[in-house]
Amino acid sequence: METILTVVGSVVAAVITAYITTIVKLRQGHVLDIDKELREARIKAYKRPWGALKTLSMHSPEPPTYGELEDIVGDLTDWYYTEGGVYLTTHSQPAFRACVEGIKKVSRTKQGASGGRIGDMFHKPLFDVGSAFRTQMTLDLGSRFESEFRTQRHRRHRSEAR
Repeated sequence: METILTVVGSVVAAVITAYITTIVKLRQGHVLDIDKELREARIKAYKRPWGALKTLSMHSPEPPTYGELEDIVGDLTDWYYTEGGVYLTTHSQPAFRACVEGIKKVSRTKQGASGGRIGDMFHKPLFDVGSAFRTQMTLDLGSRFESEFRTQRHRRHRSEAR
């Protein structure tokens, strides 16, 4: 009788273990599927702000005009509310806000009324906030390896932008 109880107990324990293991594996698989779909959607969505920030690149032949800055703010705001805002992570949201607010602040300066090109004093800070947002997008996607030193530098740029 004791042997039967031991066998039944072992079978019950094995069934419970198999059940729990199956549930955990199914859950992990489901989470991985969601993560994969979310990453693919982010890749698609992040292309638009990436392109919109091209004007702020330090590789541009000349600094943007104040009108171009207003266009960038409009493009980024439209993107946020039509397709991209739902994909921003808790880390990329502040970088996005700092970028848009920095661009908006410069575009509304007294010099902006003239409509000419921004000066050097604005170009570097705008490049930095745009770069911090672009870097955060790459971190969200896992598309680039970031050394800890570089990541700290971009955290500093984001905090300075705020």
